[in-house]
Amino acid sequence: MKNLYSVSLVVISVALLSSCSFSGKKNPDLADGSETAQAAESAKLWVVKSDRSKSCEATSGISVDTDQESLSKKSVQVFESRKGDDGQMHVQMCGADTGKLNAYLILESDLEKAKEVGFAKAPDSFK
Repeated sequence: MKNLYSVSLVVISVALLSSCSFSGKKNPDLADGSETAQAAESAKLWVVKSDRSKSCEATSGISVDTDQESLSKKSVQVFESRKGDDGQMHVQMCGADTGKLNAYLILESDLEKAKEVGFAKAPDSFK
């Protein structure tokens, strides 16, 4: 009886999972939903810039919002932003650079505009 219950549970689970379907809704930002438009939509990368914060200086550093304004002035669309770090070891001494970064997810086609205001492509290890 216990075996029959287990088999029934598996059959029901498979039936329920196979009946689920993907809605297939298209992104309204994509004009025609074509593969080319989808590829262009997914061609994004992270750019980073030091926030210039210093150890022992609580109010040092540039906020994510402030740096984002410089990208906006260059007509660079930002999809996501966050603080990060450069992944390097830094001296733990007052006044030393902390290695903190402001990071932004932008279209790959806007990389040159971002470089004009001091940003660099994030290393592949940046997550």
